[in-house]
Formats: sequence, structure tokens, C-alpha cells
Amino acid sequence: MIFELPQTPKESTIIITDIWGKHNLSLDITPQQTQAIWDCSKTATGVYFYQSEINGVLYRGKIVVQ
Repeated sequence: MIFELPQTPKESTIIITDIWGKHNLSLDITPQQTQAIWDCSKTATGVYFYQSEINGVLYRGKIVVQ
């Protein structure tokens, strides 16, 4: 899964949780990055949610791993 960052971020983190809110993974983002990659090939199938605050803007979404 590739997260395209909408703007050049200050340091930030993308937090991925499962449908029950259990923390699954944190992806640290540095100011030089334009994208973040989550290798979900060994992740159980299901619905996951991501959340990140980048430069004061909150981004949230849903991911379905099949």
C-alpha cells in the first residue's frame, strides 16, 4: 500500500489500526518523503483504518486487505 503525501510534511506518523481499534503499525514520515509504503503482504485480511496529521491537517481513511 502506497500513501501519496499531499504536501511536504514536517515530521509525522501514519497510524494503522484494525477494525477494533487495535494498533497495527506506525509509519514514521520525514520532511523529505513524498510517499510512505506499507508492506501489507503478511497482514491478515480485513478492514484497517489509517490516520495521520500532516502540517496541521488530519487525514483518515479505510483500507481493505484481501
